[in-house]
Amino acid sequence: MYLGTITALKWLEAEKKASDRTMQMNTYVRIIGLLREQNDKRHILILRMWPLVDLNELTNHILEVTYATLKAEAMAKMNKELESNPNNSKMHEVPNEDSPYYGMTGDQTLVYKIIHAQNDTESGIERSDIKAQVPKRILSEIDNILDFLVSEGHIYTTSTDNHFKTT
Repeated sequence: MYLGTITALKWLEAEKKASDRTMQMNTYVRIIGLLREQNDKRHILILRMWPLVDLNELTNHILEVTYATLKAEAMAKMNKELESNPNNSKMHEVPNEDSPYYGMTGDQTLVYKIIHAQNDTESGIERSDIKAQVPKRILSEIDNILDFLVSEGHIYTTSTDNHFKTT
């Protein structure tokens, strides 16, 4: 995991009192802002900033960042394995607890991976194309699987209700 710093910029508002615009040095603050890039340097444009009241917020943030980093690494590893061997028999196995697809059945994971393989297209993959790529034994369940993946936030519809991309 990479720890570092980033510059954060806050535009001061003339009508606000000076006491409303200052924070104490060397204190933890919560920031809501936008990540921006200018001259090949990234910074955060601060929209709202306030001091942390409870240090549990800091602990929670560190845990969320760690979780997101580990999950992204696991998904990148799985995608790399899938790209190197698209006919991998592991695609049909139920994922274990360390898998980013944990909580999905083997069939749901298979459909997710089929959709993810077409993520670089503008409108994703069409329902009929998904049905053409899945085993015949799950054809009758495709609509239920797609509904599950949409409702859980794993995929979303694009140009029509029959085109899907992964999140």
